[in-house]
Amino acid sequence: MIRRVGSQQYSKVVDILTSAFFDDPVFTWFMRKDSKKENAFKSLFTTVLTKYYLPNIVYKDTKSNSSSIWVESKDVLTSSELSIPMKIRFLINVTHWCTLGGINRFMYLTNQQDEAHPPEPHHYLWAVGVKPEAQGKGYGTKILSHHLAILDELQIPAYLENSKEVNFRLYERLGFRQINEIKLAEDGPYLWGMWRDPK
Repeated sequence: MIRRVGSQQYSKVVDILTSAFFDDPVFTWFMRKDSKKENAFKSLFTTVLTKYYLPNIVYKDTKSNSSSIWVESKDVLTSSELSIPMKIRFLINVTHWCTLGGINRFMYLTNQQDEAHPPEPHHYLWAVGVKPEAQGKGYGTKILSHHLAILDELQIPAYLENSKEVNFRLYERLGFRQINEIKLAEDGPYLWGMWRDPK
């Protein structure tokens, strides 16, 4: 069963997303790779949940195998829209999440995402993750379908950024289509922006 959760469940959400994204090609491209890697992941997801993408819509299945974070597009701030205190806090956090080279990569990624983000009103899927041991069992489909059904009822589009080619089949089956492609520098992976009109 999928439930919307509040801050009292965020630690479980952070654990799910950390395990799900630990070897993700985009996160691996900019995140630190030393003994502090796991703590850096947890800090990043905690910060997103509690500081930057607010208000948000967070789901978790009752077995704590999957989680997702949605944000209304009007609440997605670009880098240039952050207040001075938020920019300072942001830079402090980035130095914890990344090594020196990773900081430049993270900033480049953020700028590319800002430029590619569709201007039309929508709900943005910031992250969806399934624990590695639970993947391939339908958790991703269920947790995404839960919110997409709500968006269909409200006639609201959705947008996400896909970081793995293997996920195209899942997203396309749920009604998403690719609308852009972000190449993260010469040595970096790809992100594919995908859009879904309501059914």
